[in-house]
Amino acid sequence: MIIYPDILIDGDAIGVTAPSSGVLEKNRERLEHAISYKKQLGYKVILGKCLHGCVKTRSASADDRAKDFMDLVGNQNVKGIIPPWGGELLIEILRYLDYDQIKKNPTWVYGYSDVSMLLFSITVTTNVASIHGLNLMDCIAEQSDPLSAGWRVPLNTNSSESFTQRSSSSFQKEWGDFAIEPLRTFNLTEKTVWKSLKQKKREKFSGRLLGGCIDVLRSLVGTPYGDVPKFAKQFDEPLLFYFENCEISPLDQARALWSMRYAGWFDNVSGFLIGRTISQDAKSEDDYSFLDSLQDALGDLNVPIIYDTDIGHVPPQLNLVNGAITSVIFEDGAGQVEQVYT
Repeated sequence: MIIYPDILIDGDAIGVTAPSSGVLEKNRERLEHAISYKKQLGYKVILGKCLHGCVKTRSASADDRAKDFMDLVGNQNVKGIIPPWGGELLIEILRYLDYDQIKKNPTWVYGYSDVSMLLFSITVTTNVASIHGLNLMDCIAEQSDPLSAGWRVPLNTNSSESFTQRSSSSFQKEWGDFAIEPLRTFNLTEKTVWKSLKQKKREKFSGRLLGGCIDVLRSLVGTPYGDVPKFAKQFDEPLLFYFENCEISPLDQARALWSMRYAGWFDNVSGFLIGRTISQDAKSEDDYSFLDSLQDALGDLNVPIIYDTDIGHVPPQLNLVNGAITSVIFEDGAGQVEQVYT
């Protein structure tokens, strides 16, 4: 049974901590603007102690970061936790987290990139749902596209209810610098086209949703924090996976997908949603491409594989709830994703 945390209402608190990389002084204006936006919406904001530090990519030591996160989980006023952004070494804190406490005090945890490792481990080990979506620094009032502006929808959906999102009309090709442009919004200049690896014009599939950033999730294969077969056995429905790639090469992606497959992650799968990749046209040795990696590792599975979707580091992105029953309709380059909290 998936545990869905309570919805957020006016007066509830959002906790902000950096379980991976901290926010440097040069980006403080952007952080303060994002926090101010949450307050304008009627939320209280509780700042953790591990937020502004940044030593060798971390906001603090692993045990301090874990304690800061658990303190927010244990705060009865905190209904959601949104890190400022990801980073590199969130994996260090997993062994210090109290997963029993997380299950007793279910709290929405929201974000992506390195944060997706935290989301994934929470859902797989505790059955508490988590949300793959905007990090705090990207979540400002000025983001007006439907997917970004809809970031609160999964936080305001009750158990047994559903919400539906549709693919974007356009996406961002290049990132700016918050230190130079503190109020920068997504610059959506490129036409969005979802694609079928099997070149189908229409696909329809459903399952229990699970996934995140493949760069970091590949490190959970074979660990207690990535025991997907154990998680999957609890449910009658197959799993529906979503992945996005930040910066690993096509060959690394192929190896990551094969590791997951050998570990049994895809033993009962209904389909895949694969996000756009920053270097989508990049190729490894011998002209090996990202599409080659998908075809080689997943192509013989008799399930839909939809790629170039709105997930991850090439915004905007869908709000994806780990654990939710999810239905996907793909047709003529566009997609619809419905998620049910059951």
